[in-house]
Amino acid sequence: MWKYTENAGRRNCDLSFANLYAWRMLYRTEVAEWGGFLVFRFYADGHLAYLMPVGEGDWCAILQALKEDACRLSHPLLLLGVCEDLMPQVEECMGEDCRVNANRDHADYIYLRESLAALSGKKLQAKRNHVNRFKALYPDYRYEELTDEWVPACLDLTRRWVESRQDEAEKRAVAAESEAIQRALAHREELDLRGGVLLVGEQIAAFTYGAPICRDTFDVCVEKADVEFEGAYTVINKEFVSRLPEQYKYVNREEDLGVEGLRKAKLSYQPEMLLMKYSVWSSCTVKAEIEECGLTPELHLIKWQTRALWSLCFGDTEEFMKLYFTRKYTPERNSCLVRDGRVVAALQRLPYRMMFGGGVV
Repeated sequence: MWKYTENAGRRNCDLSFANLYAWRMLYRTEVAEWGGFLVFRFYADGHLAYLMPVGEGDWCAILQALKEDACRLSHPLLLLGVCEDLMPQVEECMGEDCRVNANRDHADYIYLRESLAALSGKKLQAKRNHVNRFKALYPDYRYEELTDEWVPACLDLTRRWVESRQDEAEKRAVAAESEAIQRALAHREELDLRGGVLLVGEQIAAFTYGAPICRDTFDVCVEKADVEFEGAYTVINKEFVSRLPEQYKYVNREEDLGVEGLRKAKLSYQPEMLLMKYSVWSSCTVKAEIEECGLTPELHLIKWQTRALWSLCFGDTEEFMKLYFTRKYTPERNSCLVRDGRVVAALQRLPYRMMFGGGVV
């Protein structure tokens, strides 16, 4: 991957190999080379999806190849993580045959490394106060590089962090992240992870690790702290970033996922830029074919989102899914709940005939 990403100038966290590897258990990510490009295929919420390819060559050819691959697997093309500077290529190659959506919740927060390391300036005064407060409260603190010695303590802090969640949906989400952390730390050296731990006495107060995205941008993949130690998050961030090699001008601290508290925290560090990312959807059929089968583009999109939801909930085979959504599904038989342009619940009503009293009911 590195030969594609090193000099590509792409700074989105989706392209961190450490992230792709650690989260593969959830997204079933596959990577391949095609026509001078690196391409990515995975599943997001049950729907087959692709990242925007990385490389040089014929953009129209590679996007058409991805669409054909998706259609072969009975899915429309869903591109995720498309950065704003690549939208012209998408629009030129796909024209009217696509729908585009910007999602603020998945924008990456990118900072200047020097700014995070120094915390200088009036706008970051509160962060300096947090650091000074931590040093006053815990004068025996120290920072150490993340080595095998500290991995068990990091995993124990992660376990306690998972157990502290109350909401069941949140518990499932953090449990998945916990598994990703275990996978990453188990292969720390192979993934070329850099990390650090913050200690108060012999107790671990926080840990973090990350990996490069490209030549000038470093991705902070994980940052966890024991909230009993006031200011631990601020201190581990400053200590870790200040030790990164100077070649990394930028630090990507990833998305906020729409979590209000996380958004407030990330904005408080004064990002240099918000890297907006778009999702692009394109049907396997052209507009004329959609109209011919009696579905508007909106109904066609609902059909495929309902299909993805079905797959997520029930895990049926592709053969069954294709049979049902080709022969049984109709818009009239489907009721759905849509939030922010996405089907989040659906109900299927199918005709059922039976013999009763000598007749068909």
